[in-house]
Amino acid sequence: MDEDRHREFFEPRLPRLLGLAYLLCGDATEAEDLTQTIFPRIRWPRCSAGRSGR
Repeated sequence: MDEDRHREFFEPRLPRLLGLAYLLCGDATEAEDLTQTIFPRIRWPRCSAGRSGR
């Protein structure tokens, strides 16, 4: 269930995050690798709607 909510939250944001990662790496493949590495590490409760994260 949480995995579905996590995916639902991040999928629409993926193109922008890939773009940011590309700016950081300068390489499309590296940007994809970076994005895939970071997604599981993001603290999901802080990103949930209605939570301040504090």
